[in-house]
Amino acid sequence: MVAGLPFLMLTLYSSCAWAVAAYGDHWYAPYPDMDVVTAVTNRDVRAVIAAYALMEVLFGAARIHLATVAAARQARAGLMGGLNRPAVRACSLILLLGVGLVDWLKVMRIGLGAVLEGSRREYARELLLGLDHNVQVLVIVATIAVIASLRTLRPRWPLVGAVAFCWTPYLLSGSRKEILLVLVAIALLLFPELAGRQVAAICAGVAVLFVAPALTTGDILDSLHEFVLPQHMHFALEMRMLSPDFAGDFFERVQYLLPGPLRLSQPPNLAEAFYNTGVGPEIGVGGNVFAEAATVSGPLPFVLKLALMVNSVLLLALAAGRRMPLVTIMAVAYLMIMGRSDLWIAVFFIVYCGLALQLIAWFNKEKRCRTQPSTW
Repeated sequence: MVAGLPFLMLTLYSSCAWAVAAYGDHWYAPYPDMDVVTAVTNRDVRAVIAAYALMEVLFGAARIHLATVAAARQARAGLMGGLNRPAVRACSLILLLGVGLVDWLKVMRIGLGAVLEGSRREYARELLLGLDHNVQVLVIVATIAVIASLRTLRPRWPLVGAVAFCWTPYLLSGSRKEILLVLVAIALLLFPELAGRQVAAICAGVAVLFVAPALTTGDILDSLHEFVLPQHMHFALEMRMLSPDFAGDFFERVQYLLPGPLRLSQPPNLAEAFYNTGVGPEIGVGGNVFAEAATVSGPLPFVLKLALMVNSVLLLALAAGRRMPLVTIMAVAYLMIMGRSDLWIAVFFIVYCGLALQLIAWFNKEKRCRTQPSTW
């Protein structure tokens, strides 16, 4: 059932650090002892259970599942025609090739060897795709548009080549979250119509993304970095190596709902703020919704704060409903990686990626209405 998958992923984000420490004897800065790891993990898992229970009380798993399936069906009906329009395809390919060219030139300037040998995400901020959330939104939308159109367009190799050309520098720098979001969104959107080999290709792509860190170290447990490392922000808070306001005020970050030029200030996100403290691992890590819940001031207990944050995204998914089904799809997709994100950044990507895709669908619908003969 679709409604349970985000909570399964949240459970992995909340527990893998404990499993790797207990059974793999793998430790990362700030090197918490086992008591801290166990205490934080227990608290985070309880918060996931509370979030699921609140979801059942407020919405019901069956309602979330049916709403997602209905949104995917409605989105396919409107989006596919728009994606087959030459103008949409041309704009998507130009954007992917343009961003890819800029980032490949930057990789060549830094040195391919330095990028490959550097810490994960060490050079991500040097790339155009890693520098600006607005650019990431456009590239995510273009990538979803191109991948979704592979089902009907021939030849496929220029489309696949453009996607690979754009994303390869970003993946070489050790960043995976955004392409994971793309693959999950595609799977949710097209799953009923995908052939077996297409499903296998998506699963293989996800598997390669997760295994990639282990390819350079030879340690298979390093493939769990996606789940393990973000939780170290919560460990650092528990160890009082970070103050609760290390990334600024929670409500100040609501400005992330606005495009960059419209923000009154540029509040740091959790990932950047944590990296800049020097407390965490040497490699860059993502945000962490569990740590974010622990930084929110107020009388509510931690587990309820986390439960409310997760269910606010589910509420957004349901509210989008029939009018903006692609926002619903992006909300459910982003919940799969919510364990390594900030709430406001998650909402930013959900709203703007969903609306951009929805505009493509609306444009196609309006085009059909204009060309349809009058019944008078």
